[in-house]
Amino acid sequence: MRADYGWERAYRETILETDDSKLPGRIEDAKKAMNLRFRELVQIGGNAEERQAITEAFQSLKTLSEERITSPQAADANNE
Repeated sequence: MRADYGWERAYRETILETDDSKLPGRIEDAKKAMNLRFRELVQIGGNAEERQAITEAFQSLKTLSEERITSPQAADANNE
């Protein structure tokens, strides 16, 4: 059983956000928390599993951003 990571709360709040106008701020908050923790892990040379989880979470945020913020469908939905 793996531990809960501190940055995961901001990440979960981001991926569960339903208001697209709040999404950019949520993404930035999650990225900040993830970057901070990733730097800590690199400095201490620890927890390869958590580093991998952060890397995967960054990819998920990138995809989320592309699909819900920058896609033409998202822009059309926000304008309705």
